This record gives sequence, structure tokens and C-alpha cells, in this order.
Amino acid sequence: MFLPQKFDCHIRPLLLCGILGLGVQRRGASQKNNHPRVIWQKSTEVLMPVTLCQQDTFVTQEARFHREALSRFQNLWFSSKSPPPCRLTTAMPPSIRVCAAGFPPERCDSSSLSQTAFMPSRRPDQPFTRFRPCIDLHEGRVKQIVGGTLTDHGGGLETNFVSDRPAEWFADRYRMDDLRGGHVILLGSGNTAAAQAALAAYRDGLQVGGGITAETAGDWLSAGATHVIATSFLFDADGHFQEDRLAELVSEVGWEQLVIDLSCRTRPAEEGGGWVVAMRQWQQRTNLEVTHDTLDALAGSCAEFLIHAADVEGRCQGIDTSLVRLLGSWGKKPVTYAGGARSLEDLHLVEQISGGRVDLTIGSALDIFGGSLVKYAECVEFNHRFD
Repeated sequence: MFLPQKFDCHIRPLLLCGILGLGVQRRGASQKNNHPRVIWQKSTEVLMPVTLCQQDTFVTQEARFHREALSRFQNLWFSSKSPPPCRLTTAMPPSIRVCAAGFPPERCDSSSLSQTAFMPSRRPDQPFTRFRPCIDLHEGRVKQIVGGTLTDHGGGLETNFVSDRPAEWFADRYRMDDLRGGHVILLGSGNTAAAQAALAAYRDGLQVGGGITAETAGDWLSAGATHVIATSFLFDADGHFQEDRLAELVSEVGWEQLVIDLSCRTRPAEEGGGWVVAMRQWQQRTNLEVTHDTLDALAGSCAEFLIHAADVEGRCQGIDTSLVRLLGSWGKKPVTYAGGARSLEDLHLVEQISGGRVDLTIGSALDIFGGSLVKYAECVEFNHRFD
């Protein structure tokens, strides 16, 4: 069935719901963001709306444009000062289904209709690597720290960069450059105000992690984070993974807004090799290994994974290609890798060896963090190469 190319914005969702036969699935009632969002799929053939519904629903669609694909593309959303066009440029493909609850506002220029996305022309079933920005906070300032040197007592800390600019400057830069899916990490105490300022500068554009608990997760979402990142909270004092704590977090915020941090250290060959998740500033190894089985076991409880290779983090000596290859060969949910990146070519390398299924964070090598090896502008251009 074909839809007219022009019709009023407030009528269109009703037409879609009546024509397409829609599916809705429940999620956690404690979801904090309670306004609908409209995103737009951009391809060579069609510009069409897809509605992300209110707090108790999420999109259910056919396999070729499924929920994980939407999650993977979510960091391409950006805040638009002008409303998207209230028209279709071509017929709506009848195979696409959108959810039936949470219609957009009656007016296209409503303040609630502020999140739009332009998805690249490449189809979702052809994954590609993206640059993910970061803001690491230590003692209230943006810093780049060599992985594994941060301790509770502060001794031995190695710092590559300390910024004179506030956290919100970096967040606003990411907003202006249409970069989503980056993370704000609180490294110890004294960082709350800086993190809140960053999230306010780029509301619904950044994830936040560092000291996240079930009690604080909802507050961070209310402060503007798209996701909360959980690490140490998921383990007891002895480093044993606690399934009940993960279930508590999922109950509080829903899996759709939870990122599980599996940042890890390399295990010596004499101990079996591989990687073991590390907690507490990566000083303490846990009983959880980074394997396909672990990713499978946790995938149903989160939207994404974040994995720092702690042994190479901040050293600008090259990525852990073996770890990236392991993550890419799994490829069932969005994964962001961080650690050791030293050139723009590393983005292409990650895409090659992961099959485009792993994104890359670059920190100390970036010029905006005092580095001389990678230009931030080139990373932005890399992300928009399919626009």
C-alpha cells in the first residue's frame, strides 16, 4: 500500500498504525525518558519516519531492520534546531513496522520533537565501524590517563593530558559534530558536577559510567545520559560476578539503556591466556573472562558493551588486534573498543578485522586531547563518510 507523499505530521502516525499492523513490547516502567522521538531513515530510495515510543514501549520490527540495528545507529542522532520535513519523499515500504504507542506531538516544531537522525545509505545488515568520542574526568577535570596507573591512593598516576577546558566544551563539540554514543567516565570522586555539565551540554547524546549503581542510574538518565555504564557494581569485593546486581540494574533502567563495561587485562600465557575483566580502576581482576560465552550470557541484559584494553590504554602503541578480532567475530550487539589507538588508520584496521562490528574510541592520540597522531576533524569525517 502506498501513502501520499505529503500529509500532516500529526495525522501520519495514525495512518501508519492503521495501515501497517504494529507490534509493541513492554520494558521497564522506571524508564526516565518519557517523550516520543522521531528518527528518519535516509537511504538512496526513501526518507521515512520511524517512531521511538514512550516510556513503556520500544520498537519491534522485522529482522532486516531490527532493534539491534536501531541501537547500532543510535549515535547518529543529533539535536535539530529546525524540524524535519513533514512529508515522505517516496512510498513507505509496507514491510516496515513501527510501534503503536507514543505518537509524536501534533506540531512538527514541538520541543519534544528534537531528536532526529539521518542514517547512512548503507543498509543496517552491512555493519561499519564508527569513531566514538570520550570525556574522561579525574578530580573534576578532563584528562587522559595511562590505563592501569590510577589507584585508590593516587600513587604512580601517569597522565598524558590535562585540559584547561571544561567537560561541557568537549560535549558541545561532539554535539555540533553530530557524534553520538560517546562516553563520559568518572574516574574517582569529585567528578559529579563536571559530568552533569557535560550531559547538560549534550543532552541525550552521551553515555555515563564510573561508580554507577542501581540507586544512582536513574538520576544519571534524568541528567541527560542516553545510557549508564556498569562495571564494578556488578562484582562483589572479591571480584565475583553478581547476577542479582545486574538484574537490579535492568529492573531499574531497562536493558535498552544499560551498557556493560567488560574492560579487561591480558592473562599471562602460563595461566591460559585470553582476557579477564578488571574492576576498581582496572587494578583488580575478576572471575569473568572476555569470551563469546560471556558476551552471549550478558547480551540479553544490555544494549551495548564497552571494552577498554587496560594494558594498552593511553599508551598510543597500537590496539589489541586479537581482542578486537574476538569481539568482531561475535558481533551480536554493538561493541565499543578503547585502548592503544594511535592513528586514523586504526579506525580502518578495526573495521577490517572486526567486519565493521566494533567501534573505536581514540583518546590520548587525538589533537583535542593534546595528541599529535590523530586529527579530531578526520575522525568526524570518518563517521560521516556514508552521509
